[in-house]
Amino acid sequence: MSVGPECWGMALHKLDAAQIGYPLYSADRADDSGFFALSSHKRAREALRFGLEMTENGFNAFVIGEDRSGRMKASRELLAGFAQHLPAQDDWVYLNNFKKSHRPQPFRLPAGVGARLRDRMAALAVKLASATTKAALAQVDAVIAEFADIDGLAPWFAEMRQDVDRHAGTFVAAAEGLNAPERRYAVNLLVDHGDETASKVVVEPSPSYSNLFGSIEYMPTANGLVTDFTLIRAGALHRANGGILVLRAEALAKDAVVWEALKGALRDGKLRIEEPHRVAAVPIAGAPRPYSIPFSAKVVIVGAPRWYYGWFLNDPESRVYFKVKADICDDLGATAENVAAYVGLIRRFAERHGAVCDQEAIQLLLGTAARWAEDRRKLSSRLEQLEDLIGEAALAGRRAASGGRIRRVDVAAALAEQRRRVSQVEDRSHRTIADGLVMVSTQGMAVGQVNALIVFNKIDHQYGTPCRVTARTWIGSLGVINIERDVNLGGPIQHKGALGLQGYLAGCFARVAPISFSGSITFEQNYGGIEGDSASLAESLVLLSDLSGVPLRQDLAVTGSINQQGDVQSVSGVSHKIEGFFRACLEQGGLSGTQGVVFPAANLINVVLRDDVAAAVRDGVFHLWTVSRVEDAVGLFTGLDVGAPDAQDRYPAASVYGRVAACLTNYDRILAARERDPRR
Repeated sequence: MSVGPECWGMALHKLDAAQIGYPLYSADRADDSGFFALSSHKRAREALRFGLEMTENGFNAFVIGEDRSGRMKASRELLAGFAQHLPAQDDWVYLNNFKKSHRPQPFRLPAGVGARLRDRMAALAVKLASATTKAALAQVDAVIAEFADIDGLAPWFAEMRQDVDRHAGTFVAAAEGLNAPERRYAVNLLVDHGDETASKVVVEPSPSYSNLFGSIEYMPTANGLVTDFTLIRAGALHRANGGILVLRAEALAKDAVVWEALKGALRDGKLRIEEPHRVAAVPIAGAPRPYSIPFSAKVVIVGAPRWYYGWFLNDPESRVYFKVKADICDDLGATAENVAAYVGLIRRFAERHGAVCDQEAIQLLLGTAARWAEDRRKLSSRLEQLEDLIGEAALAGRRAASGGRIRRVDVAAALAEQRRRVSQVEDRSHRTIADGLVMVSTQGMAVGQVNALIVFNKIDHQYGTPCRVTARTWIGSLGVINIERDVNLGGPIQHKGALGLQGYLAGCFARVAPISFSGSITFEQNYGGIEGDSASLAESLVLLSDLSGVPLRQDLAVTGSINQQGDVQSVSGVSHKIEGFFRACLEQGGLSGTQGVVFPAANLINVVLRDDVAAAVRDGVFHLWTVSRVEDAVGLFTGLDVGAPDAQDRYPAASVYGRVAACLTNYDRILAARERDPRR
């Protein structure tokens, strides 16, 4: 069944500036609820809250967010709000083990009690150095009575009293050693929460083993290194015990030993202070091996998707201990609620830089967020990038003496400066076109030649340029020859697009009789490889042009993928592609008034163009069209009737497709005659 003529020539639309410039929003209302008021963060917010409220083991979380999305700031903000409703965490102390001095004992104490006990025991130790046994025991009894209501300390106090009774007469001689009362009865306040009224969020930016699990310090002496229980130091896990610990995925993934130890702590519910770095070292006599501390905290890992899918999920055990996935979406719908929350964040960011954004500046910032999202209906969730832009705009305002205001012109200046800092490679690419080193025509007409559009992604900068695509056809039976594929410069998706083109040609011209032709297509002066099918519409134009002998407009450029039915499909990077051809036209003698770009209708929502391009469209000196069918593009590029098939699948002779059909028929006739008489 052929494609009916009623489907042809009905989907070519010329666009106006309002459809392609920065979108406008109703931005009079601001919501100060913060990051998690955005719908992009809603699912992550709900997942985090679920994980925090679950008391069973394993419901720790991994927060996923794209780079520059503010995933860490947003997570800390939400977690801090949740922690405010939790009670203050307990103190932890290590005390001397009078029976096994190398095995210090940990004790959990109510917040604030640890510091009080430390100070009281330090004062007691000073008195013990010169007290008689009777006086020493009396002082000890007073301390024991003071802390009698603290659960768990009574057995240790009883052992301490016995130890004081045994050693009271020797304290003067041991005043300078590790057995001095100041050390023997010291309280190692490992974690002190005495100044806190609620739980806290601990962020460990560098999760080495010692930073997470604690360490044991050593003192150099004339006889070598010495240590005892007073030199045990806490790690982030101790400080977060009973609260929330936040770790960066990229930092955690660097050390497999730390990752395994963390899983072990979550599995066993215990914190062990060990010294893996001393495994091969000479043992230190008397070095403590502290008893483990019971552990219960929520651990939240924050990272980009590549760390979640490329590292985290590769470990089957990871999902046992981190059962909650909190996924921040990379964009959000530009609803009234989201815009209000976005405006609230814009104002907050501006205040951090000592400035206030006016409404026109807010509009451009929102429009820029839509450009980053590559969707006019959405805003990007790259909030850190937004804050950086606002900071740079604030600087531009200060330089212009704007009186603490960020104006639209300041945001525009910041955007231009950002682009200038990273666009040197783009400038070099376009210079080769302007200098004629890379052949691109922006005026006139030519057979079998068209301006395709490609995008270069340099990680910190994306830009588009035109690239000449050509075709040559001849008598043969090889069909479409993809030169890029044959020389290993084209990827599988690019080749798929070329094969789809052959299917489209067969559907249009092989309904009555088989078609026989050979035709090569290539990206001229391409030496670095091509991937993607976004030039398959351009490839169809050059093949049809060469077969028909009808020239194509060189003042236009085109991007778009096609399927075998001739439908034009969406592609990526359309804004960059349009701006790339616009620049090429400017640098090849300026705008002629007829130049423009053709792209898929499905991509209209993705186009957000810079002000200079939108102004040229508004002034009628640069033009944009959307197409939904190959035939629409053929008509625009040739200026001729494309031709629709009749009931017998034949095209009008003077139409473009009629000429293609005639050429193919002629090729087939010559081949058939050659087969009958090989001497011809």
